[in-house]
Formats: sequence, C-alpha cells, structure tokens
Amino acid sequence: MSDPYHPQPVHGQAGWFPDPTGRPGLERFWDGMQYVDRTRPAGGGAAGWYAHPVQQGLLRYWDGTSWTPDARPEAIDAAAGWYPDPVHRELLRQWDGKRWTHKARPAGDNPAPAWYPDPEEPDRVRFWDGQAWTKRTAAAVPGAVRPAKSGTGSTATIAVLLTLAILLAAAVVFIIVRSDGEGSGGTTTTSTSTTSTSSSTTTTERPTTTSTARPTTTTTRPTTTTTAAPTSSSSTP
Repeated sequence: MSDPYHPQPVHGQAGWFPDPTGRPGLERFWDGMQYVDRTRPAGGGAAGWYAHPVQQGLLRYWDGTSWTPDARPEAIDAAAGWYPDPVHRELLRQWDGKRWTHKARPAGDNPAPAWYPDPEEPDRVRFWDGQAWTKRTAAAVPGAVRPAKSGTGSTATIAVLLTLAILLAAAVVFIIVRSDGEGSGGTTTTSTSTTSTSSSTTTTERPTTTSTARPTTTTTRPTTTTTAAPTSSSSTP
C-alpha cells in the first residue's frame, strides 16, 4: 500500500486496512500474515450500495453487517448492455436496464473455446465453443479458465487416448529391442542350467493279513430211542 495517510499492516497484528486492490471506500482484513478474502465498507458502513469487492464497474449492496448477492452497474441509469458478471469475473452478463438477465458469455471480444464458469450453476463449468455455450459440463476446479483445443474430446477421453498411445509406444520399443537382440550373431547368450535333484520317496506298504475264521464244527448227537422191554405175563397153570 502506497498511501502514506493510511495505516500500514503490521506483521503479526490483525486488523482492517484500506483494500490494497484499490477498490474505493472498502477495507480488507489483514490476518497478521496476509490479506484474506474479507472486505467491508470503510468503518463497517451503513446499509447501502458500495464498490463491488471483486468486479470493476459494479456496485454491491451491503446490508449493514454483510454483503448480499445484489449487484448492479455503477451508473444508476445504466443503459442495457453487457457488464461484468456479479459472481464470476471471467464472464459478462446482460443488464436490461433494470435487472440482470440469464444471458451471459465469457469476457473479451473473441473469447477462445475453453471451459468457463457455468452462468447458472456456480459449482460447475461449461464449455464455450467460441460462438456459444455447449451442453458439455464438468465439476468446477479451483482456479481460472481451463483452455481447451478446438475439436478435442472430453478430459476423460483425452486421458484414455494418451494412456493407449504410451502403451503402444512402449510395445513398439520392446519389439524393436528384442528383434535387434535376436538378430545379432556376435552375441552369445549363456544360459545356466539348473539341476534339480528330486529325492525319491520309497513307500513300503505293510502286507495286509487276512484272518480266516475257524470253521465251526457242528456235532449232531444221535437220538437214542429206548424201547421198553416187553412185560411177561405169568399164568398160573
């Protein structure tokens, strides 16, 4: 900061100081090490319109405690036309004389084909083909615009093609090196033979003894029939 009439930030001492980006009437917070993304009207400021903390040529409404999403061109009677987008510094948005419209485009006279912040979805980016917005969108990546060459596919397609090209090149190099090695007669390749000794394992099977059951002798005892002796009748002569 070059203004000698304003206090300079002191290392290790946090506080509010005039915005070093030159936004008139604004202060930016110094955390003791660096300026951070916190601004306010000088001294806190009453509710009203102040210089936009990000976009040149715009005013933004301060409700007395914080910034609101409301923004407009600096001139109260600003004519309809293209002005810096209230949200994305990479875009222009159409002002109809009273309010913002849904029409937006990349800033510049002839914006190149590239990825830009989506005019309607803050957390996404949309591809501009050089003439109009396309249907191609992607998740927003922290940072600025992501240029893209005309005629290229999506990021995923490019990555796949690049990987295939690398693998193909590696395969070609491998084949060439292998062919040179096989065709060279002065190169003697000595292979070391490895003798593997396998110890045979002798398996002794124990004989199986089969016990023969002893025959069972059946003795049939003869049946003895006892015949009673005839009874003699004695007659007295």
